[in-house]
Amino acid sequence: MKLPSLQIRRQRSWNVVIRYALTSRLVEWVGLACLIATYLAGATARADSLQNWTVRQIPPPEGPWLAGHWDVTYGNGMFVAVGHKQWTDYGTIYSSPDGVNWTPWHDADPTLRINGELRRVIFADGKFMAVGWGYNTYTSQDGTNWMGFANGPGIGFFQDVCFGQGKHVAIDGNMELSKSILTSSDGRIWRRQAFARATRRIGFGGGRFVVACQSFTGTTTSFYWSSNGDNWFRAEIDFALVPTGLTWGNGMFVAVGFKLGTPYTPTILTSPDGASWTPQNPGVTNLLSSVECINGLFVATGDSVILTSTNGVNWDARTITNNLARFAYGNGTLVGISGNSRWGQDLLQSDPLLHLAVARENPSEVGISGIQGTTIQIESASDPSGPWQVLDTFPLSTSPYLWTDSTSPQPPLRFYRANWSP
Repeated sequence: MKLPSLQIRRQRSWNVVIRYALTSRLVEWVGLACLIATYLAGATARADSLQNWTVRQIPPPEGPWLAGHWDVTYGNGMFVAVGHKQWTDYGTIYSSPDGVNWTPWHDADPTLRINGELRRVIFADGKFMAVGWGYNTYTSQDGTNWMGFANGPGIGFFQDVCFGQGKHVAIDGNMELSKSILTSSDGRIWRRQAFARATRRIGFGGGRFVVACQSFTGTTTSFYWSSNGDNWFRAEIDFALVPTGLTWGNGMFVAVGFKLGTPYTPTILTSPDGASWTPQNPGVTNLLSSVECINGLFVATGDSVILTSTNGVNWDARTITNNLARFAYGNGTLVGISGNSRWGQDLLQSDPLLHLAVARENPSEVGISGIQGTTIQIESASDPSGPWQVLDTFPLSTSPYLWTDSTSPQPPLRFYRANWSP
C-alpha cells in the first residue's frame, strides 16, 4: 500500500524510533518516545518490523582482517558490539548511536589493542562492561572511551556476565578445566568460586542470580540460583540441555537452548524463581540462540526464525533470512549479530518497531507498521505541546494496518502519536 509521507516532531516522553520519507529524502528521527505526524505526501508502509533486516556496513579493523562479532548491547544512547579480529589475538569494540554508522575503538593505535577476543558486553550500573579472554575487562561510560583491566585470576575467559545487588557476577568459559563463578564489586578485581558444574549462561532478575549449566552427557541439567552471588542452590531438570540464552522479564526467567540428541531439539524453559523450571513448546524445529525481554515482550532468535511471546508459554514464529546469534534493543529498533559462523560476521538492523504515516485527510487515515500481535495506542492533539487525547487502543492484527480517525476535524489540523505494548 502506498502511503503519503509525514512530518514528524519528537515528543520526549514517549518511546520509539521513526523512519519516514520527507520530500523524497530518507530521514531518521531517534527519540525516547513515540511519533507525532501531520499530513504531507508519499511514503511506503513496511510489513512486520521483525521480519525486515538490513545488513550494516562495518569499517574493517586495523589490517586486512575482518571483525567477528560475539555480542551487542545498548545503553546511554549507544549501541556497542564486541568480538574478535579474525586470525589475530586481538578483540574489537564498535560503537554506534543509531545502529547504522559504526566506529571501531583504538584500531589505529597498537599500544591500545584489545588483548584477546571479547565475548560479552552489557550496560548496567550506568556503564558498559565488555569481558572476554584472559579475564580482561573493559569499561566505558559512553561506549566510545574505554578503560581496560587485566586483573583476572589465571588463564581462561569470561563466558557471560550480569549485574545485580551492587556487583558484577560472571561465569568462567573454560568449562572443562575451571568450572567457576567470579564476582566483582568494581569490575577490576574478581573473586573466584569453584563450581560443581560447567556454566554456560547467567542472568539476574527478581532479586536473584541464575546460572544455566552446560550438560555434555547424561540425562539431567543443573540450574543454580543465589540471592547474593556467593551462596548458591541447585535445581535439576530431567533432560540434557545446552542453554544458549537466559533473560528476566514479566516476573519470570526464560531460558532457550537445545536438547542433546539426534537431531538437536530446540527448547524453551520458564521459571518464576530460578529454582523450578517448566519446559515450553517453541513450536519450531529451528535452533534458538538468544532471548531478551523488550518492553514486556519476550523475543527469541535463532536459525532463520524469530519467536515472540508475552507470557513465555505461547510463542509466535516469524521466518527471516538470517540466523541471529545475539541482539539488542535501543532507540526503537533491534541490532543483531548474524550467526552464520562460529561468531557472527555481520551486524544487522531491523525496521523500526513502530512506524506511522498519515495516508489521507477527510477523514484522516494513518498507516501503522509494527510488530503483529502487539497493542497500539493512538493519541491526538491540535498542537504538539498537547494536551493529548487517547483516540484508540487496538491489537495490530496485520502490518501495515490502515487506521481511520472518524473524528478528525475539517481541515485536518491534528497531530498523532502512538506507542506499542505487548
